[in-house]
Amino acid sequence: PRLAVKSMGMLFLFCLLGVWTAGTASQADSACTVPNDITVGWFIMKVDGKPLNLSLVTGNVRNYWIKIVNNTGLVLQHNANAKLAKGCHTKWSPNMYQEFYVLGKTISWTSDLSKASCGCNASPFLAAFPGYSSDGKPDPGRHGQYMCDANSQVLCPEMDLFEANRYSLATTAHNCDKANNKHYANCDHGGCHANTKVNLTKTHAFGPGNQYTINTDHPFKTSISFNTNQHGVLTSVTTLLSQGNKMANMSLDSVECKGAQYLATMGEQMMSHGMGMFFSFWGGSGWNMRWLDSPPCNTKVKCDTKTTVMFSDFEINKN
Repeated sequence: PRLAVKSMGMLFLFCLLGVWTAGTASQADSACTVPNDITVGWFIMKVDGKPLNLSLVTGNVRNYWIKIVNNTGLVLQHNANAKLAKGCHTKWSPNMYQEFYVLGKTISWTSDLSKASCGCNASPFLAAFPGYSSDGKPDPGRHGQYMCDANSQVLCPEMDLFEANRYSLATTAHNCDKANNKHYANCDHGGCHANTKVNLTKTHAFGPGNQYTINTDHPFKTSISFNTNQHGVLTSVTTLLSQGNKMANMSLDSVECKGAQYLATMGEQMMSHGMGMFFSFWGGSGWNMRWLDSPPCNTKVKCDTKTTVMFSDFEINKN
């Protein structure tokens, strides 16, 4: 249903009930109502124990459903994506996105990937958007959203908090060459990564079923810690997975990244302009997703596109 909620009280009820949202006609930001063509609804995460009120925006609100649950969770259909912004918006602008500075901090949240099959990729990630063109001006890109990452038309540093389905999970850092006039001409497309299928395969740490430490048939918590030395230099990124009293962890460090400089550069770039937060759920061919999940997945198995994933209860706290 296309609904325009005109009061904060009604808006809270709307989000609390987790109503599926679609767009209404665009209006000026000064008279912004939610939902509209790009703003799905209000979203709350905790930063250092205090609530941070944000909006959830997306470029495909008319075509793919996004569900906000209790203002603190979101459900994504296949091919849906969303970003965190400051305030209500009816049009894209380079300064709309919330910036996060995460060195020396831990980002944690709960995920339900129980329906995410082989060939699928559910991902919350950070990127240094807005992107910039070579003239030093914000670059709207082909979709007009000022987005960027390490593998798109407009390049910038990217930190994949995780990319995952119910069979495998990877954390990946993508740093870039030094920016010139805020413009990144080259980034590390492959990145430095840790993956449960490689780093934790001998421990049966992650997968569907009671034989795994983290049973992805049920929700689990992820905590990503950006660890620094006494000089504030990023030295490692730790991924801690937990479910009840069970835990599994893996790290990006100087061994995984073939030297300390990779993460040091990544940390400098993350702090120089802050990082925006992006959520996506995509996938198709098992062959194209083999870098993430094969084995254990068969490369002939395609992503089940009639499914959803859920992320909720995001917090950022000091280490």
